[in-house]
Amino acid sequence: MAHGTTVDSSGGSRDLRRIALIAGAVVVLWLLYEARYAILLVYASVLLATGLSPIVGFLQRHRLIPFVSWQPARWVAALLVYIAIALIFVAVLYAVVPPMIQQTQALLKHLPPMLDRAQQVLIAHGLESQRLSIGQIVRQTTTTDLAGTLVAKFWNLVGGVFGLIVMVFLSFYLLVESGAFFDAIGGALTRRHRKDVRELSTRVTQQVGAWMVGQLLLCGIIGCTTALGLGLLGLPYFYVLALIAAVGEFIPYAGPVLAAIPGIGLALTTSWQLALFVTLFYLAQQQLEAHVLVPNLMQHQVGLSSAMVIIVIVLGTALLGILGAILAVPTAAVIYALLDAARARQA
Repeated sequence: MAHGTTVDSSGGSRDLRRIALIAGAVVVLWLLYEARYAILLVYASVLLATGLSPIVGFLQRHRLIPFVSWQPARWVAALLVYIAIALIFVAVLYAVVPPMIQQTQALLKHLPPMLDRAQQVLIAHGLESQRLSIGQIVRQTTTTDLAGTLVAKFWNLVGGVFGLIVMVFLSFYLLVESGAFFDAIGGALTRRHRKDVRELSTRVTQQVGAWMVGQLLLCGIIGCTTALGLGLLGLPYFYVLALIAAVGEFIPYAGPVLAAIPGIGLALTTSWQLALFVTLFYLAQQQLEAHVLVPNLMQHQVGLSSAMVIIVIVLGTALLGILGAILAVPTAAVIYALLDAARARQA
């Protein structure tokens, strides 16, 4: 009897341990789900720091001032990179905002007659029963729904700006303190494992850095072709629209579509024929970008096949929307580097 009691007690304790492990796993999964946005923010910061790391390393290894032997510390090189990015961003805003305000004012001036002509077409085809003014169209939207939508969009904007600020600062500190971070990890590992971690981090950095270079090349190609195409079509402010297209290229699929809206809107203030040609230009450019430029350029830079690039972007968009589309290719590049390292160890 005593022996049977011991077995039962041992079995019961094992069952309790299993239940505790399952409960602990559920709690951890629940916490990870609740913190998913913060985890994504940290992950995006790590990818950004990894992508900029080769540029920072290049500045560290080379003299910034001719005939002077001074080489910048890592934090100085990282700060110079971020200052350059900030200056480019400010230059884009300076070039874009004033013409955009002028174009918006011109569009609003021409909006009533354009709306009137559109309603005439709808009434002639029986798609609308009566003509409405802009005020009547606005009043058809309920005040409650409009207020709720505006509040939701405002908080989404605040959250996005806060997340961007956090990502900038976190990626900067990750860039500066990457050496200390790996030294801390290496201190807890054996010499062999420390070497493996270093080799793996080098592979990942090279892959993500190659993706960053490829993305910058893609932005440059789209910006130049936009300036050339819209300039030949005779669209004013084509250099500003080219900058918008280049910046929008950082967001797969949605970015080029959003970048096309200002150009088409500006063309509408001139004539519907020009707007049609501009729309056809943007459509052709987006098809070329999505099915030729992105797959082939990323295949050359990252090593992923054209089909794989399209697949990971589609999956990333389906899972996380625009953020998933942005993170899809660098994430695939990291996975590719990990698998390549695993194959190299087995060889």
